[in-house]
Amino acid sequence: MLPVYFIIMKETFTIQTSNSKIEITYQVFGLPIGTAPVVLVFHALTGNSQATGTNGWWQQVIGNQQAIDTNQVSVIAIEIPSATSFHFDLKEYKPFITIKDLVPWYDGLLSSLAINSIDMVIGGSLGGALALEFVAESKLPVKNVIAIACLPENSHWSYGLLQVQEEILLHNTLGLELARKQAMLFYRSPEGLEEKFQNQSKKDGISSWLEYHANSLKNRFSKEDYLFRNHLLMQVQVKWNLFLQHKLKRHQTKIVFIGISSDQLYPNTQIQQVAKLWKNDYPEVYFEELISAHGHDAFLIDQKQVSELIQKHDPKSKIHENQSYL
Repeated sequence: MLPVYFIIMKETFTIQTSNSKIEITYQVFGLPIGTAPVVLVFHALTGNSQATGTNGWWQQVIGNQQAIDTNQVSVIAIEIPSATSFHFDLKEYKPFITIKDLVPWYDGLLSSLAINSIDMVIGGSLGGALALEFVAESKLPVKNVIAIACLPENSHWSYGLLQVQEEILLHNTLGLELARKQAMLFYRSPEGLEEKFQNQSKKDGISSWLEYHANSLKNRFSKEDYLFRNHLLMQVQVKWNLFLQHKLKRHQTKIVFIGISSDQLYPNTQIQQVAKLWKNDYPEVYFEELISAHGHDAFLIDQKQVSELIQKHDPKSKIHENQSYL
């Protein structure tokens, strides 16, 4: 008989720092923590902790008998704290927060849940970069990392695109809407957009689509949080050094990079080059290609193919019946 599939509703974990209280919202899906392997999921730039279930952004990847099967694992989806949690100054970037700085707070959350190892860390875009930062900085051993549509450090190209996002947000009264419109163009691909709007006028097609996404984000997201998360993505810097290599070897960690064939933000060839460089020093690094015309957002759109790539590197083959998860 299969275990009961259930969802634990959203909870908030508060950490007291020297300057303020940091609130971390998270959700748990699947089996009770302590009874199954733990899968840690990180969301993209405008995402949240609702990874599956009603209105979940990865319903075809995480769930009952999906690639990440909630009948077999405990899934923890953590939300990036709000900009106001840090008293983040939009003009001066004070305090200067990076993705790396989030990891100790996430470790604190996981410690409070009595978790001392992670079976898989996975995410796409900003979530993928956070997965790489987590395996590099966390005190917890991680067995498997799947980093989708991201780089451990921005190229000049991706940094430049993100810098323009920042400038639009800072210097324009309609910054949130305009930044979102620009971002949607490099989140998708020219081929994908031509296919999507081939039977529509420019006004009814691309213009209406951009306006919809701008208004949709405005209704659910603040300019401050968009700028803060864009800032986090700009500051990604996972150094490939002997310390990280020794850590991966000690924990026998497997890393899978997934690039998207039509990605305009993090071109597939750049991700492949990083995977090749890392593999020269550490054999348990792999590269997979997601073939799609949908661009950077393909990891959210082509969920069936994402699932197939996850299953190809399925960590469940390493799970032993009598293994302790606490």
